[in-house]
Amino acid sequence: MPICFRAKVYKQSCGTVYMKILVTGANGLLGSHIINQAAQDRKAEAVGTTRTGAGGFAKMDLGSAKEIRHAVSSFSPDVVINTAALTNVDYCEDHREEAWSINVEGTRALASECREIGAKLVHVSTDYVFDGNGGMYKETDETSPVQYYGKTKLEAEKAIVGSGIEYLIVRPAIIYGWGNGKLNYVTWVIDSLLKGQKIQIFDQYNSPTYAGSLAEALLKITDKTGLYHLAGPQRISRHEFAMKVAEAFGLDSSLIVQARDNSFAKAARPHDSSLDVSKAAEELGMRLHDIGQGLMAMQKGRL
Repeated sequence: MPICFRAKVYKQSCGTVYMKILVTGANGLLGSHIINQAAQDRKAEAVGTTRTGAGGFAKMDLGSAKEIRHAVSSFSPDVVINTAALTNVDYCEDHREEAWSINVEGTRALASECREIGAKLVHVSTDYVFDGNGGMYKETDETSPVQYYGKTKLEAEKAIVGSGIEYLIVRPAIIYGWGNGKLNYVTWVIDSLLKGQKIQIFDQYNSPTYAGSLAEALLKITDKTGLYHLAGPQRISRHEFAMKVAEAFGLDSSLIVQARDNSFAKAARPHDSSLDVSKAAEELGMRLHDIGQGLMAMQKGRL
């Protein structure tokens, strides 16, 4: 049996690729999918960090430069996949200092540590960097976030680009699936309808992204660089998406009410932040699950 030497991306004589990956936000929906898929693929040694150290993962708060330095230097990864962020849009609007500390300064510190050890940073951004007045945005389109969360995520992108490190930035939208026990859009719809609760949904258009499909793609393209929209291939309203969820799981769609506006939300949302994913398809050969495939995977109970 050949000896497997550690290297940046070392192709062993056995024909497989081995690397060390540090996954931030390992107890989040996307982070947990990445950790699980890396373990199944056995082509990478993936370790995770969480803000509190919960779940047996290493403790690393993105709001603490000291903890970031310790985690990165201790594991000395080839690649850092940053899925951690403060993502509650309304919370970010009311807690701007905290949002900036975690989403911007934390990312900046992470990039700095990657530069120190020569690691690559794969960063998960968002469709909320756009104002939503156009839709089907390309990577070259002008960014103009309409709420503080989007602003922090855009500034994080800028910090990475200006850091001088090797990086890959991806922008997904509405990441959904089974996973970490916390509600995401699809599991919230399922949970609400199972309880017989009416839900109001504003007609906001996005490109829903199945977590398992995104995780698989990220592990395959860690050698790529640049900025890519990596999301589901469909532009759909949240209301129509909820109706598809109800249909897929045999739930009462009459409980889904189309709201006239989103005045019940504290922070503004882009009306149409759907993403054009043709660049990823053409240059990376990546096409993520469409809604039907994503919901079918959920029906089968796949993580």
